[in-house]
Amino acid sequence: MKKLTGILKMFVFVVCITAIAVSVVACGETGTTQSGDGNTTEINTNTGDNGNTGDNGNTGDNGNTGDNGNTGDNGNTGDNGNTGDNGNTGDNGNTGDNGDTGDMLQFAANVINEITVLPDPWEFLPTSFSKTNKAYAGNTEIDFSSFVNVSSLPQKAMGKQMNVVYSALLFADKAFDYLRSFYGSLNLVIELYQEFINENPDNYASYEKQTENFTFKIEIQDSDYKMLVAYKSVQIELLYDRTAERCYGRIQLSDSNVVKYDMTSTDLTVAISFVGLSLTELHFERSGSIVEGYLYEYYGTEAHNIKTSALIKVDANYTSIISNKRETDDLVIEGYLEVYRNSTGNLVGAEVRETVKNIKYETSWFNIWDINGINSVKVEDETNGTNMDTIYINGSENPIKTKLVGGLSLKAASRRFDIEMKDTYLFVYDQTEQKYEKIKVNLPMLFVQNDYIDSFPTDFYDKNSTTGAVNPTSISISQADKTYMFSEYSDLIDEYLVLKEQVTYSAIANYIGARDAYFD
Repeated sequence: MKKLTGILKMFVFVVCITAIAVSVVACGETGTTQSGDGNTTEINTNTGDNGNTGDNGNTGDNGNTGDNGNTGDNGNTGDNGNTGDNGNTGDNGNTGDNGDTGDMLQFAANVINEITVLPDPWEFLPTSFSKTNKAYAGNTEIDFSSFVNVSSLPQKAMGKQMNVVYSALLFADKAFDYLRSFYGSLNLVIELYQEFINENPDNYASYEKQTENFTFKIEIQDSDYKMLVAYKSVQIELLYDRTAERCYGRIQLSDSNVVKYDMTSTDLTVAISFVGLSLTELHFERSGSIVEGYLYEYYGTEAHNIKTSALIKVDANYTSIISNKRETDDLVIEGYLEVYRNSTGNLVGAEVRETVKNIKYETSWFNIWDINGINSVKVEDETNGTNMDTIYINGSENPIKTKLVGGLSLKAASRRFDIEMKDTYLFVYDQTEQKYEKIKVNLPMLFVQNDYIDSFPTDFYDKNSTTGAVNPTSISISQADKTYMFSEYSDLIDEYLVLKEQVTYSAIANYIGARDAYFD
């Protein structure tokens, strides 16, 4: 995780002065794009099979040499993808010898392929986290005024921290849908641009065309390829920096809704401006089998906003996110960790550390369906001591009771455990609108102060033997899950406390920037 902090510090500087980045490998080698749920979708942005390799639509040896049909490291001839020493005659971005090489027969396809890579943030998360796998098709209107079987509750529900990430991903998908739609016309773009090149072999560095459905402009410079597109109601800016081996993209959905992204084959940054009310930046990067990331969200103005930040980690078995929740919540917290199991995408549990009146509390939260001995739950919207609701279990007419820490400690009056209603979030697919929607659902969860997890079965039965409790009532998640959750908080908290202040409101605003003057 230390690597992420170092990279992030450098990124904070870069983000104020540049746009979004995507790798050459991703831009130059891919012939497909990823769909929003992580599945591969053919875009067919090439001529022949992939516009480069084998003898699939090029003259001579595809106009290129090497095992992959290209010379050099960047998929073109010469040192920078053109003929001659710098691929230019003078400074006009054209090839030597009037571009009369095998490469030029495929030049339009090569340019477009490198520019038009579709970002897929979902690929940085486990497959179980994809929209299709996470979508819930059961009942979301749960009536706890009568007893509800615990086994019927939606186990796909996610916590408040992961919900912030999904909200950003789903909004970004709206912008990326426009890219997917436009990319369906890329064969036409390639055909038109290649015709222009063939007719203007000495002067093809700038090309603009209006078609029936969109207008586009292509600019070829010494170090980058750029395409500007007015498509339907949106403005799309795409750029591939050949020197830095990065692609950039910006999608202006409306005057106040913008998505900007930068991406390589191993990292992705997405920034969102939403109706002038919020700014969000989400970043993922992969190193071997580990994915690390961060999120910043500012709701409001630069001077007055509610800030949320999060640190994300994905390893072989678990996905963790540690955040500060929303700063409008009842207590100021150090950090709130949610741990999810990669095999299912379901919540394992959560841990929160908070300070109240200079007293530090460490508390863990568990799914009610992971508590052996609790089979049904009923909830009354009526305060019960310090619990905002009154909770019944297992058909009992009497509400459950908590147990105080007691003794002479500063925590004497605090609860060792209790069952409370928590905000959780489900994603459902609206068949009519053909889109995913987020639904907030209140579900019962058990909390236990960490110092009393081992004694919980005895403590719970001692206080609730007459309120429906069975002996034993125990937390059924594995010891490995518990150990991971507790150790993960300690492993991530220091990194998170440094990271949470790294990216400012103005840094995200500057990163998103203004649309290209071409669209004015």
